[in-house]
Amino acid sequence: GAIARLPATTRRVMELHYREGVECLQISAQLDVSVHMVRKHIGKGLEACRQALGTREGA
Repeated sequence: GAIARLPATTRRVMELHYREGVECLQISAQLDVSVHMVRKHIGKGLEACRQALGTREGA
């Protein structure tokens, strides 16, 4: 699916945040990236899911 096609870091961030319930601050420490980058990866992952489902933000 859409998640499997994501870059590895984005996929891992999505799995940690949505599957395992890990907070952004903890993900940033675990993956050694900034919280800002964690949030960008989440946004990128969500957008990929929206596109895969054929939905647009606000629709």
